[in-house]
Amino acid sequence: NIVFSKKIKDFTVGAKQTLKPLTESFAPSISYAAHGISASASTTFTFDGRHFMDATTSNGRISYGNNYVSASFSNSLNHRLDGWEGYSGSQTLVLYPFYKIGKNRDIHFNESLSFEKEMEAKNFSWSAWYKNNYIQMNYSGADFDKETMKVRLLYTLLPKYWWRHRMGIESTLDTSFTYDFKNEYGSSFNMSFTMNFAINRFIDMRVNVSSQNNSFHLYYDNDHKFQFNKLWEDLKNSFDFFGDGRKSSHFTLNSMSIALVHYMEDWNLTFEAKSTIETVNGKKQFKPEISVSVKWNAIPELKTETKYDEESKTWVKK
Repeated sequence: NIVFSKKIKDFTVGAKQTLKPLTESFAPSISYAAHGISASASTTFTFDGRHFMDATTSNGRISYGNNYVSASFSNSLNHRLDGWEGYSGSQTLVLYPFYKIGKNRDIHFNESLSFEKEMEAKNFSWSAWYKNNYIQMNYSGADFDKETMKVRLLYTLLPKYWWRHRMGIESTLDTSFTYDFKNEYGSSFNMSFTMNFAINRFIDMRVNVSSQNNSFHLYYDNDHKFQFNKLWEDLKNSFDFFGDGRKSSHFTLNSMSIALVHYMEDWNLTFEAKSTIETVNGKKQFKPEISVSVKWNAIPELKTETKYDEESKTWVKK
């Protein structure tokens, strides 16, 4: 490939030529960037061995951003298709309404739209965010039919420290829910709990437990209406550890893991154990995996990793 680029004040002109054995092509481009505005345009031509063929694709993009808003508009045209058949584009918008209050971008709102042909809407979505928590709605088609709703809640417990901050513990609970408006089998719920414990320059420990529920189709009645009482009943059964409710609940344990790192003067010892839970012939089966590694701090590349093989009942090198 041969690439040329020249900056002239706020503008940049360039070209890229692709040579054999790849398909020969030539793509001139121009871009502009100043005062929060950026724009670019390019067109690709291909060779037939003697002269230019017609242009194959053209692309353009313009965007603007400041502390309170970020917006962009992109489009593409495939010249090999007739008329508007080869046209597609997208538009995005992000708002930071509370930036003025302490330069805060934790709360923001997103919107995106993709379209094709004669500016016909293809996909549309909006979302509201607070840090890593959000709610998002997705639509499709020119009539903006509801597709899915996604919700994520990430809660971090305040870390606790002892012994002059040499020892601490932190926990997070990450939950996500996807509701499919068109497919009863497409809804799902996932939850993950993680705990980190550390003693400075001595040990790090991380424990994770995750669960999921992919059986939301069972909460519909014969008229295909969602029954929240069935959902709450199943959720209540998931906490019935001393009766039969836990066995019948569809909020199932998905995986468990524990990772331990012991820091020594010259070496680091790492122990990791994890297990996934799979359903085989209607029965839950654990798939454990255990590994141990030792690393020399002076030369980190010098390390030994072994794992326990369940079938052979022996330790093998990775």
